[in-house]
Amino acid sequence: MIGADGGMYIKVFSDGMWHEWAALGKPAVGLQTSRPAAISGLGFMDVYAIGGDNLLWHRQWSGNHWNEWARADARPTAAANGLTAAIYNRLMTTTIDPLVRAGAAALAGPLGVLGYAALGSNQHWIVWSAASAQQCWEWSTGEHMTRIIDMLRQGKPVIVGLVNPHDIVGHQVVVWGADIRASGPQGEDALPGEYDYLYIYDNELPGCDSAALQYDPINRRITQLPGGWDWKGVFARDDYKPAPPPVL
Repeated sequence: MIGADGGMYIKVFSDGMWHEWAALGKPAVGLQTSRPAAISGLGFMDVYAIGGDNLLWHRQWSGNHWNEWARADARPTAAANGLTAAIYNRLMTTTIDPLVRAGAAALAGPLGVLGYAALGSNQHWIVWSAASAQQCWEWSTGEHMTRIIDMLRQGKPVIVGLVNPHDIVGHQVVVWGADIRASGPQGEDALPGEYDYLYIYDNELPGCDSAALQYDPINRRITQLPGGWDWKGVFARDDYKPAPPPVL
């Protein structure tokens, strides 16, 4: 609520009881008398109110103290913009750019031995797109599943390429865990409903910690969950090299 002094006051319910009203003050521009709002979660709380400048302001509890009042639409600093640009460029050079290069190479015709070799694991976008679904399943559940499991056992996250069944431009995700049946990744003696799973981080599913690639050995199909997208194949990007963040 807004007090008689024009500042914000908050009353918190915790440990089964209401605590006393606490003063949160106000930004330098003051606060309007319109009703403020608050959101909270484990270890944090944000309160929002319209300032005297008719803009949205907020103050946050960070676990052991209240931060100062700040504009909710405050502009990022030059350093923050630089870091964002660096992260974006890094993601582009390790994800989108390889797909574009592989697609352009495929459209341009024969690359020659050296040009083809220079693509590294990106050559799989070309080869797997042209291969049959059966062949891609065998590669995905054989050699490349072995590579993925070996890298996970070494404590390494694995960048994998997802081959689109309809287009040479696929997608990339990070595998961080797996649940593989003892009968083997290709599913010999598998029963309906028995699946292998690769647990993944997908940048297109921010905040989702349950995303996975489901291997169906009966129908020989790889499905991404949630979403239900089917992929023709999954290959390990074992030529990916991590890099430290840029120094700004």
